[in-house]
Amino acid sequence: ARSLGKLGTVATPASQKLFVAAKDVDADVRGQAVFALTALGIEPDVLVPVLAHAMQDPSASVRRLAIDALAKMGSSAKSLINPLIAALDDRDVSVRRTAAATVGELAADGAAAVEKLINILKDMDPEVRANAARALGKIGVDDAAVTRALTELLSNSNVPTALAAVNSLATFGEKANFSLPELAKLLQHGQPTLRAAAVAALPRIEHDSKKIVPLLILSLEDDDWNVRKATAATLGQIGAPAKSAVPVLFAMLRSEDDSEAARSALREIDAVGPEAVPVLIRALEVDDGRVRYYAVFYLGKLGPAAKDALPALRRLTGDDSGFRFRSFLTKTIKSIEEKSDN
Repeated sequence: ARSLGKLGTVATPASQKLFVAAKDVDADVRGQAVFALTALGIEPDVLVPVLAHAMQDPSASVRRLAIDALAKMGSSAKSLINPLIAALDDRDVSVRRTAAATVGELAADGAAAVEKLINILKDMDPEVRANAARALGKIGVDDAAVTRALTELLSNSNVPTALAAVNSLATFGEKANFSLPELAKLLQHGQPTLRAAAVAALPRIEHDSKKIVPLLILSLEDDDWNVRKATAATLGQIGAPAKSAVPVLFAMLRSEDDSEAARSALREIDAVGPEAVPVLIRALEVDDGRVRYYAVFYLGKLGPAAKDALPALRRLTGDDSGFRFRSFLTKTIKSIEEKSDN
């Protein structure tokens, strides 16, 4: 039966034998027949009764295979949503895991499962909890009970479970912004994957940059490269409102590991505040043309607020830095001087 399933629609002439095998006394034969039938491209109205029967099978493996098949059927499995929801309480953990994942794959048709999914967020098995959390994010029902339950899951000791909760909360946007305090705590979590996920989720659930940029600036100094990279990318997505991060991003330009992420973020932010002037002046002395270019560029954006940088800028004009850079440098100096005089 399994070999026929792997052949796909080529094995369609054997489908009648598979229908018989799906009722075999041997559970393994029944399960493999169900597996094979779902791979044959059989019309849903013919396949659904077989799956409905298999979902009530005494064997957990048969029930699991039948449920897994529903995910491949999409909206054609809508008529089986109620037995699928019932399977979320199955006595076998592998069936519950598969049922929770499948409900998520059915998304729009899974709305009726929301209450049950919330309940199994407290399942003893971490994979069941994680699959339920992912399913709630995919279904996306606008219900405060959902976001509250997912927020409670952020403190779960199992990392994949908490990670699934973070990613699902992010799909709800500002409707989940009350989870910000708990999400902020994850920036100090021991697992870098969870810290990076929290970084990416922050601007999705809280649009007030004043609340999240200070948190992200701290994460730019994380011990883990992936977290720093994710943080720089997130600050870049925020854009100009993240300009207070410019000083730290400039410091990162000196790191071989972090320079690319920092440059990308600086391009996207494209703004700076006067508090960055001391850092920018120091950057003019770095033996890296790209760092000096960014420093000059941002000092030019500051205009009169960058007048303290004029001595350092003038010194650079005597360096052998190439005509294009000297020309850019001269224009920046004139721009600062003229604006300062006005």
